[in-house]
Amino acid sequence: MPKQLKELRLPDYFTLTGLSSAVASIFFAFDENFIMAYLLLLTQFALDGIDGRIARSGRKGALGIYLDSFSDFTAIIAVVIFGWQLGIDNRFMGIATYVFIMCAAIRLSYFTVRSTSHPGDFVGIPTVLAVNIISTALILNHHFEFVRMDALVVLYYIFSYAMVSDMRIKKL
Repeated sequence: MPKQLKELRLPDYFTLTGLSSAVASIFFAFDENFIMAYLLLLTQFALDGIDGRIARSGRKGALGIYLDSFSDFTAIIAVVIFGWQLGIDNRFMGIATYVFIMCAAIRLSYFTVRSTSHPGDFVGIPTVLAVNIISTALILNHHFEFVRMDALVVLYYIFSYAMVSDMRIKKL
């Protein structure tokens, strides 16, 4: 077995499955199967929680820390594509996309390099939580039309800041 595969630990398999869910979500969004794209983002969110719990209860591998960030970043890209495909296609979305991706990259890099956890709480909103709140708002609005779809671009800005903020959120 190749060395790279030998380093995978149990939580890494959940992470890889979550990564696969985020990638599949992108494909379903491009195919305009928005319910499936949304459900796959929820799956990535659930698997991210499971891999985190397992990793905290046992030995963490350095590979898993980076793999987890890569999976989370893929979910960030997926929710951007999800928004575009649902119809947010103005210049404000272009700027929001840039800001959202940069803030996610900063957050994920910051916590990957430090690889520390704060007992009992998160600092800033985790990227996968931001992804799931935004995707939930998008899919609900797509089906029930609470506001113009373009108005939801504001969520990308709000959660961009929330990801890099110092606010504390209790872990469940």
